[in-house]
This record gives sequence, C-alpha cells and structure tokens, in this order.
Amino acid sequence: MKTKIWIAGVLCAVSITTAGAQGISNDAVLGGKLLGMSYFDLTTMKLFSQRNYAYGTARSSAMAGAFTSLGGDLSSMGINPAGLGMYSSSEFGLSLAVETNSTHENYPGNLWKEDYNRTSFVPTNVSLALNLYQGSGSLTSFTFGFGYNRRADFNYRSTVGLPHDNYSIGQIFERQLDGYAESGLSQDYSYGNYSSSLWGAILGYKTYMLDPSTTLENDYDLTTINPYNPFNPGSGPGALTDIDHLMESRTKGSIGEYNISAGMNFNNRLYIGFGMGIQDIYYRQEEIYSEQYTNDTELPNYGGYLYNMYYGQYVKYTGTAVDFKLGVIVRPVGGLRIGVAFHTPSFVSLEHEYGADMQTRFNDGKRYSAESNLLTYDYRFSSPPRLLTGISYTFGNVGVISADYERVWYNGMRISDKDGWRDDYKDAAKEIFKGADNVRVGAEFKPLPSLALRAGYAYYGSMLQDNDRVFDGPVGEHSYNISAGIGYRTNAISVDLAYTYMNEKFTSYDLFYYGEPGYEAITQSGYLTPERTRHLVTMSFGVRF
Repeated sequence: MKTKIWIAGVLCAVSITTAGAQGISNDAVLGGKLLGMSYFDLTTMKLFSQRNYAYGTARSSAMAGAFTSLGGDLSSMGINPAGLGMYSSSEFGLSLAVETNSTHENYPGNLWKEDYNRTSFVPTNVSLALNLYQGSGSLTSFTFGFGYNRRADFNYRSTVGLPHDNYSIGQIFERQLDGYAESGLSQDYSYGNYSSSLWGAILGYKTYMLDPSTTLENDYDLTTINPYNPFNPGSGPGALTDIDHLMESRTKGSIGEYNISAGMNFNNRLYIGFGMGIQDIYYRQEEIYSEQYTNDTELPNYGGYLYNMYYGQYVKYTGTAVDFKLGVIVRPVGGLRIGVAFHTPSFVSLEHEYGADMQTRFNDGKRYSAESNLLTYDYRFSSPPRLLTGISYTFGNVGVISADYERVWYNGMRISDKDGWRDDYKDAAKEIFKGADNVRVGAEFKPLPSLALRAGYAYYGSMLQDNDRVFDGPVGEHSYNISAGIGYRTNAISVDLAYTYMNEKFTSYDLFYYGEPGYEAITQSGYLTPERTRHLVTMSFGVRF
C-alpha cells in the first residue's frame, strides 16, 4: 500500500500549518507535483547528489565503471585517484557520446501518453594524465591528472493525458485563498507578500478562475465551469463537469565534474591517490498543465463559464559543488588488485529560481493571463559521502575481471543557513533516506594483444526507507546499466567504443491532492509512476606520450 508523504515547504512535511484566520485548517494536507514545484527540499538535494558511472571514457563505460581497483584509465581520477599511479607514461583522451532517452509514465487506468525520444551529443570525458616522475626507488612514479567528467544527465520530456474526472486544481486554489483579503491579492506585485505555495491560487484569482464570494467576506468561489451538462443528469448551475487533465514535463541540464588529482606508485605494490572535484550544476524543469472542461461545445453559448485553463511553472537551479577524494590500491600478489576510495560530502552552493504563469479561456471567447514575480533564493547543503571498494584480477595479457561495491549515505545529507546546520533537515533525512548499496561488475577479454572486448553490469540500489512513499513528484528509486564495448590499442594510440543501456525506476506521484477533515478530498486520482530509459554510445580517442 502506498504511503502518502507530501513535501510541504522546505521539509518533507505532511501537514499545512496555516494561521487560523485563513480557511485551511491545521489538519489539512496538500501536495502533488503541481503544488510542490516551488519548494527546495530533501528530494531536490538527492537529485543533485546522484552519480552514474556510465559517463566517462568508453572503456570505463563498457565495464560499468568498475574501476575502483583497476586504475590506468582517465576516468580513474573521478573514481579512485590512486589509479593514476598505474600510469608509466602520459596520456590525453577525449570521449564523446550520443545519448537517446525517453520517459514512460505508467498509470493504473486509461492513459493517453506521448513518449519523446530526445537525442543529444555530449562530451563525457576530456582529461590529461601527466607522468611527472618515473624512477626505480621506493617511489616508482608520480602522475598528475586533471580533466572533465560528466556525472549526471537531466534531459528528458514526457506528455500525459489523464482520464476524465470532475476534480479541478481550481478547487484547491479556492480553499487556499479563503481568508485572504481581496485588496492584497489584486495588487500588481502581490506575490512577494505571500508564500510561493499560494502563487498558483493568486494566478487563479488574477485570471478570473476564482471569483470573490458574493455572500462571505474574504471568501472565494471557483468560477462555474459548466452551467448544465445534458449528458450528466443531476448537474446544474455550479456543478463541475468532466475534466481532461494534460501534463507536459520538460527538464534539461547536467552535472559535470572537473577533477584535479594525483597518484603515486610505490614499488608497483601500493598506489595512493588524492584529488579534488569541482562540480558544475545546471537544472531547469518546466511543468505545463492544462484542464479542458468537456461538453461545453454541446451547450448554449452562455457567457462567463470556463472553457479551459493553462498553468505553467518553471524552476531553475545553477550552482557549484566541491568534494575531495582519497584512494588506495594494493597489489598483494600477481594480478590481484584491491582498492578502496572515499569521497567526502560535496559542499553544494545553489541558486534557486522559480516562476509561474496562467491563462484562462471562457466559452464566450474572453481570455485572461497573468504571470508571477520571480522567486530567487540561495541554498547551501552537503551531499552524501561515498565509500567505494573494489577487487580485480588480471589474467596476464588475456583479460581482466573487476567488481566494485559502493555505499552512499543519503541519510547523511545536511543543509545549512546563517545559524549553521539545521537539525530539522537532519532528522527528516534520517527518517526518509538510508544508505544505498551500489554494485558494478566489468570484464575485458583480449583475443589479440591490440583488441579488447568488454562487458559490464551496474545496479544502483534504493536510498529510500520506504519505497512506497509518495512525494511531491517522482524520486529516482533504483536503476541498472547493461554495457558492452570494444577497443583497439597500440603503444601510442587507443580507440574505444561502448554502448550502455540505462533503466531507472521512480516512485509514484499525484498531480495534486488536498484533504481536510470535514471536506471531500480533492485529487487527480491515481498515481503516475515514471520509468526512464537511456541509450548511450560513447567513443574515446587516446594518445600516450
């Protein structure tokens, strides 16, 4: 059974604490994707804390990123910098990828949907490893590396049309505004005086979706959608008719990391590395929602009745993050390698921007539109720490097999303000999240000295205490990658090609929900459950010197 958890304000809260002067009681709950978009919360922090090791060099991608103990690859500096100690010469590499992704929305009832396949061309790794010292003493070599590696991709788009029902988001807007004076709402720049959770309702007022009550002071009514529906006996003035809900979601952006690392080789037995990662974050999300009130075309052309409405929202995050990486690789015997790496929490600085607009159309042809102010705010938080362990074995010049286990403590996320780390976020993170267990396995076989065939599999486990929780939008729960590749290498150059299939499962969500004791619940019924797939083809070119 699904457990509803709505993200209200900046925390994962389940109740709305509104002053008694307003119409909503303290026992009310509201949420859903359309009502929680302006908030910065723990699920947003989780979004910017993720990493998929499919992005990197083609060799690393083909082997699912299982390089904690392997090293000798330009992706190493972002996984385990001790792997740079494996270099006995310098290398420059460029990796480019073509990515196609799509989002599938699953729904328990009839659902109209359109799945878009978005294809993009992106750099996944551009790096240089400089072998600055090569000797015969205890310190056998020292290699310095710096470069760029992609960590996450946010480009996707989907459109869904949900079955008829007779609930409108305007009914929630109506309840939200009850108790607020019309004089404050009618000002041109009124949004700054109210919480962003009310901005949708204010837009509804400004576009005449909501009208002041003719009988109660500081009370509002939803504009009549249908005066009479002959196909629905029992309907009449003020009754709601069937409503079509259409939702289009668009997101774009990525997280890229610039690594500065160094690795040391001691007697070809012990490798130690350290590094710093500087992450560049860009994320933009648009939610375009509309309601179409059906059967109006069958009615006489009475004036003043809503025909349809459009509600658009967008949120943008830009920022940077810094983390540090420490790693060790030990080669106790022959081809056996054992590696351990620790990534500190990333210290993230974000700028948050939010805006919304609304348009309404009435069946007499009149149209109204309004747009909100722009909300901007800065946030500081720390992403979870990571511990990576790996073991690999090299079978001479024939091949290698490698396995990684990674632990990511999502329950360790923290947010700070001017007074320091906030305990309320700390407690909420422990309640909702847990440590995630990730496993990656890769293999390489060389039928010829210059030719390599590769394959890999990665599983990224759930970080949720309860996978049935329903948040104010989809939250990535778990994912897996399947990969394969081929490589050609000489003493001086290398060319590698990899293909990775990525599948990500998400938690369910509502479009909108409102419940309060003594009132009938208002909801766009039924949960949407997204699933995303990506196809990534990566090609790498490397030169050793």
